[in-house]
Amino acid sequence: MTSACPAQPPTPLVRLPPLSERVTDPDEEIFILYTTSSRAGDAGGLGYLDGSAPVVSVRLPALPHSAKSAASGKPGRRRAGREKERGTEKTEEREIGVFQDPGSLKNRKGDTGSVVWRSSVYLARLLLSSPDPASSIPPLLDPSHLYTSTVLELGSGTGFLPLALSSLVAHWLATDQHASLPLIHKNIQSSTSSSSSRISVHELDWSALLTFSRLRPYTLPHEPDLIIAADCVFNAALLPALRAALDEFALVRKTVVIMVVELRSEDVLREWVRVWLEGERWEVWRVGKEAVGELAEGFVVWAGWRTR
Repeated sequence: MTSACPAQPPTPLVRLPPLSERVTDPDEEIFILYTTSSRAGDAGGLGYLDGSAPVVSVRLPALPHSAKSAASGKPGRRRAGREKERGTEKTEEREIGVFQDPGSLKNRKGDTGSVVWRSSVYLARLLLSSPDPASSIPPLLDPSHLYTSTVLELGSGTGFLPLALSSLVAHWLATDQHASLPLIHKNIQSSTSSSSSRISVHELDWSALLTFSRLRPYTLPHEPDLIIAADCVFNAALLPALRAALDEFALVRKTVVIMVVELRSEDVLREWVRVWLEGERWEVWRVGKEAVGELAEGFVVWAGWRTR
């Protein structure tokens, strides 16, 4: 059911636009997603930018003025001092280089974290873009609250998102399985931005959380205000473990989850919605397309928070 005034998350960090809809039924949600997206399952390839290149260059909007003072040089490995025409305006852009591991993508069974994915790039562009002063739609994440927030990223892969966005936050906790950590460290260490000091890297195997003793809770150096999961819904067998990770780290009525998924398998997405809603501990909303930029077609952006 569409709500003209959606319930807002329990933190001013995240702001849902008017056309957001609450998710309550897996079948209904999947029907809506695959009948209203013109690019569902047809964005090209599996969803990565280039699966064969050892380094990919990603062009992004320049850092907002409020974040530029946090960067002491060129973000990532490369930067292009370019300006892009937009009507009569000129918007600065920057370019970052990201190391990949194409060999692992081809040879390591189940590997998805060794390359940069479209969903992460589109999310970074969305969060870095300056709000349109003529629009009544506020940005999905409030910049002033984001700047003092701790972000926990599940499935950091190459470490692209913290490279692109760490200047916007207080702390970025990048997590992934042990095999992915060297690539994340390599990319962060290659950065000449002082904001890379805000990034910490942590080993996290979601599956371990299903059997982890409550006498030995998994700890992080900071409690997350925001959890980001970009294209983490692939393998149906891992969905209970992903839910376990959200349950483990999301604080009740405090932490908000932003999940971005490219629309591929209907069955896997339907199962994920079912798993996420199971037990009625989470309130989940599909973010209105008017607020998600390039993610409006072929992707879904969900926002969720624990209610108990």
